This record gives sequence, C-alpha cells and structure tokens, in this order.
Amino acid sequence: MLRLRLATAALDGAVCTQGHIPFPPGQVWDVLGDLEGELPRIVPLMRSFRIIGIDDRVMRTHATSVLGCRAYFDVRLRDRFLLMQSRCVAVGVAVSPERAGTRLMLVFWMPRPRQARARAAFATLLAARSRVLIERLDRRLRTGGPGRGQVSGPGPAEDAPGTKQP
Repeated sequence: MLRLRLATAALDGAVCTQGHIPFPPGQVWDVLGDLEGELPRIVPLMRSFRIIGIDDRVMRTHATSVLGCRAYFDVRLRDRFLLMQSRCVAVGVAVSPERAGTRLMLVFWMPRPRQARARAAFATLLAARSRVLIERLDRRLRTGGPGRGQVSGPGPAEDAPGTKQP
C-alpha cells in the first residue's frame, strides 16, 4: 500500500480509489492474481486478458476491451501488489489486512504529458470505474471466488505476432 500511496502523491493526475472487502487478503488476492481467468470478470469493459510471455519477472500481456480496443501491458505481479503499464496508462493494485477483511487500493495514471487534458477528463470516470471494480470483486468473492485461484501461466500468442513464448 505504501508504494501506491507514494506513487499517487508523486504522479501528477494519478487517480486513487480505496475500498474495504470483507474477505481475507489471501482470498482477495487469489481472484486478483488470476489475471487471465478473473480480471475479465471484474474489470469493467474488459473482454479478455492473456499472458503472452514472461521475461525476467515481467509478464507481457494483451488486453482486449468489449469494444474491441487492444493494449499490451508489462505486468509486475508480487505478493499482494500488481503494477500494469501500457503506453497509455499505468495501473497499480495493492491489498492489505484491515479489520475483518481487506483494504484494496487502486491507482490509475496516464503517463504522457500531452494527455494532461485527457487525465483531467477521465479522473471522474476512472474513480467511478474503480468503485465498480471493487463492487464486482466483492460480488465475485461472495458468489464463489476465483475460477482457478492462481496466476495463469503463459498463454497463446496468437494476438501478438512475433512474440516469443518462454
């Protein structure tokens, strides 16, 4: 959590949303850490998320929205901490124990200076979408939890020509 708090304070235009989920951190992380199986279920507008390669503790991934938009992300997944970065957006997620459950923190940041107007325009939208993600995560945990309960291994690279499989 401290990493994300520092990032939020240091990054101009970063949007931070926090929430409490009444499940243990390990159970919450089982869902969040299953990138291919669970992220499309809980991230608003995400249709698919595929791991296409792993290189030195960094996963190369491909996301597709329900509208057909595609993005490649470099993902660093650590115990209860996730950092995803594409060329247009960075996303951080952290969980920690709190009361009878888990504190969840989400940070979104658009790193390109030329997108300053877009950052301001999307701040309200990102905060609202973050709250939806937290609500979907809570609902997913209440209705049965993770599909596989673990981080998926490398998947097929059909969507990324020329990408090497590990």
